[in-house]
Amino acid sequence: MRVLLFYFAELGHIGGVEMTVRQLAKSFSKCGATTAILEIAQGWKRRYETEYGIPVWGIGAPSYPRWSRPRSLASLGRAVWQFRRVVREFNPDIVHVHYPLSQALVVSTARVAGANWRTVVTLHGSDIRVSPLSAPELQSWQARLLRLADSVTAVDGSLLREAGERYPNLTKNKMVIPNGIGQEWLEQLPAKDDEFRPYVLFVGRLHSVKGADLLLHAWKELSPRYPSLKLRLVGDGPERSNLKELAQQLSVATTVEFLGEKPRSELMCLYRDCKVFVIPSRSEGLPLTLLEAAASGSLCVGTRIPGVQAILKDELNGFLADAGSPSSLARSIQRALDVSQLDRQKLTAELRHLVSQEYAENRITTRYLKLFETLLQKTKH
Repeated sequence: MRVLLFYFAELGHIGGVEMTVRQLAKSFSKCGATTAILEIAQGWKRRYETEYGIPVWGIGAPSYPRWSRPRSLASLGRAVWQFRRVVREFNPDIVHVHYPLSQALVVSTARVAGANWRTVVTLHGSDIRVSPLSAPELQSWQARLLRLADSVTAVDGSLLREAGERYPNLTKNKMVIPNGIGQEWLEQLPAKDDEFRPYVLFVGRLHSVKGADLLLHAWKELSPRYPSLKLRLVGDGPERSNLKELAQQLSVATTVEFLGEKPRSELMCLYRDCKVFVIPSRSEGLPLTLLEAAASGSLCVGTRIPGVQAILKDELNGFLADAGSPSSLARSIQRALDVSQLDRQKLTAELRHLVSQEYAENRITTRYLKLFETLLQKTKH
């Protein structure tokens, strides 16, 4: 089996979707599938390889075609030609589209002329909940791709339902396959009670949808009560400068650290050693950072939104706060900070067990490969 993972952007800006694509490519290869990645880049890129020897190609991002703009038509035509060039070279059985944005233009156009490959589309969250609203011209292309796809998967059931409501002609072959994490996360030992460092942790893209601004407002309420604690924000994104300015305005800048992006080895230590991990998002598919934190033994606080609630249960394996409410978030973080050692151990053990049973990489990989094999068997018949 030959699988081409089609990513919506250029690799190198670490985020949940990119980590999922890289991880799946590695896992598929381990299971015997010949795997490659195609990225949407600034322009055509020659083949190169990841650190695990996975080949990667890049094609230029297409423009939304308009008859009044001949260059936009040429842009789409060029992207489709580049896509077909990669397909001819790699000869995939499956084209697996992750986070369908501009790939929708390319794949749905390329399929018009016929295809020897099956198309699987995986929805991650903002690709359905945010992007079609901010870029209405995307909707018709997403609708076309999701109708033509041989199968559509989503990382959370609520996301799949929302996709069906937005696009009623969504292919009938659809299912939920959540994100997963590698065995290396589950093999590390959680910190002992006396090893926690005095900081609260956020990990994610610095984008409005991730809610780091809400966390800063909550931190303004919390920091006077916990003068020895720091708030550490790991990640980068378009809101970084605005968030730094907000920290100054809220007079919490001296207790907030912006650490930028961190490699996996450092992330593991940051998760393991934190007093509390917080995911204050306004919207999520199924957050990979929450799975990583849970596997690392972090005591987790999240917002009551689909995706997060699929994992976190208030006072059963973590704490939940009302979405969009800094005061509710502050109260939930305080509950986590003040929990007894015994209750902390129970909460984190329960969450870690859930992740190991339901979200382990090998379990998720098996489900994808079974889906691919089913589609290919239908093709033969």
